[in-house]
Amino acid sequence: MPLQSTPSVPASAQSFLYILRLAMAPGLREEERLNALLSFCRQAQIDDVAFILWAEELNTGHPTPEETEPWLRMVERVKPRLAEAGVTTSLNPWVVLLHADRGRSLKPGQSFRLMVDPTGRTASATACPLDPALHDHLRRHYERLAEVRPRIIWVDDDFRLHNHAPLEWGGCFCDLHLQEYSRRAGRTLTREEFVKGVLQPGAPHPFRRIWLETSRDAMVNLARLLGQAVRRVSPETLVGLMSSPLRCTASKRGTGNKCCAGSQPGGSRLTGRTFLRTPRARDPNICGISAGFRV
Repeated sequence: MPLQSTPSVPASAQSFLYILRLAMAPGLREEERLNALLSFCRQAQIDDVAFILWAEELNTGHPTPEETEPWLRMVERVKPRLAEAGVTTSLNPWVVLLHADRGRSLKPGQSFRLMVDPTGRTASATACPLDPALHDHLRRHYERLAEVRPRIIWVDDDFRLHNHAPLEWGGCFCDLHLQEYSRRAGRTLTREEFVKGVLQPGAPHPFRRIWLETSRDAMVNLARLLGQAVRRVSPETLVGLMSSPLRCTASKRGTGNKCCAGSQPGGSRLTGRTFLRTPRARDPNICGISAGFRV
């Protein structure tokens, strides 16, 4: 529904949506929760509901097609009811690379290359962003998400190289990445030699630029793949990149804007989310975070 104009707010600040980010599991009191959701949307003047899919404690790793279907069928059932109330529907799949292992492992049929940290430790479920098998999985996965014709598909903030417990800092320093670092350096490098150069104190070692540029290219190219997969099926759907607090976003060294540009035709139309932790209305049956973003 159109955003209400507020005379006291500058026109440049009025292009915001008020979004409810909602965890709603399929088959669990669906009708009761839907009625509560519709009531809450009216009270809080919600513009859009972003359904968080297979998130947090409900997550068992990278979702298989069979695991994905019940969630998307639930959203497809709910979407027309929201539309009748003037509320649009968005999706927030919780997994790209995976936030952290937390005891998870790859499932049968998943042969993704796993992320490796600077010490050589390999994750049990967090994937490497360069892996072709992961690319094929995500391409099919995002095409299916786009079939729902959501307003926005939000790429969650596990779309990052750092902070993938139990890895030390993060990645990626797998064999595939080392091949790329070596190619750019013009000679074969070991993990130990490369990491030592990246972390060298004082004047930056040339390896640091190689690491930063390779990391940037890997993530921008992955963002482009996700955006293209969505547009093939639903050209009108936007792709949003979940942002993090500034202390985390700063570690990406400006890559976020390039990733947004990679996911959209002709450049970025989204700046990411802004948390609004105090909703306009409260309901004990609603579990989610209200958020806004600028288009």
